[in-house]
Amino acid sequence: MVEPMWLEQAYIVQNEIMASDDSLFDSAVIDDASVDVKVTPYRQFVDQNPNLVSYFQPILDRLSVVPSKFDLNAGGVIVEGKSDYYILQYLNANYFGGKLNIFPVTGAGTMGTMIGLMKGWGLPVRILLDADKAGNKEKERYQTDYFLSEIEVTTLRDLSSNLKEIEDLFNDEDRKRISKILAKSSKTTKKDILTVMQEHLASGKRVKLTADFSRKAKKLIKEVENYSK
Repeated sequence: MVEPMWLEQAYIVQNEIMASDDSLFDSAVIDDASVDVKVTPYRQFVDQNPNLVSYFQPILDRLSVVPSKFDLNAGGVIVEGKSDYYILQYLNANYFGGKLNIFPVTGAGTMGTMIGLMKGWGLPVRILLDADKAGNKEKERYQTDYFLSEIEVTTLRDLSSNLKEIEDLFNDEDRKRISKILAKSSKTTKKDILTVMQEHLASGKRVKLTADFSRKAKKLIKEVENYSK
């Protein structure tokens, strides 16, 4: 079994043989200098390949995983990327018993293939986008291009009026605590929040955040669960 939480510490290793202009025999006997080995952090590889179907596609391709109707027997919520995925999975694990299915893609505009797959398998389509300019634009496009209803594509603000993006769950005090965990004195970034969420999700520990965060987190994950049905 592959644990998704491991992937942020994983690497993609590519062995590429440099082209040879010599004879067929010479080409068959290749020395080490002719092999170009590239090692790329998993997250960097995904960022450099925006055409991927989902954030997990590289590992699924490497393991030759082919989904079937025996695997895909339930729907879930498609989110924009790894920040939404890992933060929602943290909420899912800590406030909802891990019962919610969440699928990350690689950006608000990259959900077309996933929509096609879900439609093809007869599964319910549930897309959750940020309520920013890009998210609102893509919501309209998916409704037009894929004939999706308001039930099938929504934004964070539609589920929780005070949220534009997933990081809005964290107030100023929460962000200070996250910076303290990372021993940082500078302003907390989205990457900082993602790092702490990933680490605590992988370790099974809760981040010591405010009661305000817990209240908003419980409300959001319940709304997402209701939306997923």
